[in-house]
Amino acid sequence: MSTKLERDLKTFLEIKHLKELIRRYQICWEVYPKFEASPDGKKTQVGFEIALFGSHVQPDRAPEPACEEQTGVHRALYEVARWIFPRDYRDTTYEVWIVCDVISLTPQRFNGQDSTLIIEFMCKNGFQNPMNDCEELCVNEIQEELRELGLQKGLWK
Repeated sequence: MSTKLERDLKTFLEIKHLKELIRRYQICWEVYPKFEASPDGKKTQVGFEIALFGSHVQPDRAPEPACEEQTGVHRALYEVARWIFPRDYRDTTYEVWIVCDVISLTPQRFNGQDSTLIIEFMCKNGFQNPMNDCEELCVNEIQEELRELGLQKGLWK
């Protein structure tokens, strides 16, 4: 059985590792509302998407899809995503996916060579139900976790 000190040290080392990945891959984030069409055709917000963006940082060569550099970016994005999930039971479900196995040149990130990971947050009690307090709480807590880890919203500065 581990002691509190051992658990605290493990947490400290995990955070230190995550912060190194964040700096190395210049990981940033954005939050987007998730909308669905209701049965009557109206647009309804049903949750949130949090996008994590990681940059390829090897200036001596251009990255290629599925190259070692891109695999490292994907791993880093997944590690950050796993860390920021709420640790207690919630009525919210999470889905994590890499947008696609390509490198995107995004104007918002000055055409940086980015990989993107999307986390969807929606209520377990119906994916087309309007957003609820639990989803709002989750997205606010996750944004706070991202800021505490040192991720920058939008652009790496």
